[in-house]
Amino acid sequence: MKNKPWLEIYNESYQDCIVGNHEGLVELQKAIDKALDEGSYKLPESLDSDFLSIRVTEIKPHEEEILKSDKLIGLAVMSGLFIWGLALPIFAIYQLWQLFQ
Repeated sequence: MKNKPWLEIYNESYQDCIVGNHEGLVELQKAIDKALDEGSYKLPESLDSDFLSIRVTEIKPHEEEILKSDKLIGLAVMSGLFIWGLALPIFAIYQLWQLFQ
């Protein structure tokens, strides 16, 4: 009897890899070839997997370009917080010193 093909990309035992039985990986190979030819491919229902389709795209998802102005704003905020974190304790020590004199 042939095993039912299965695949997982989110697996706690095998993190950061695609896991599946031999039949599932062969089906994935066929699906990738079809997606490369057609642009996208919906996986068959006979394949037990935690994803539904494969799509070809040249745009990387979640890829964001950080603008130079955003970097400068972040640097200014972090510099301000650092100075505040340094100036506040010095001011407090000075005030305590003045209080006890």
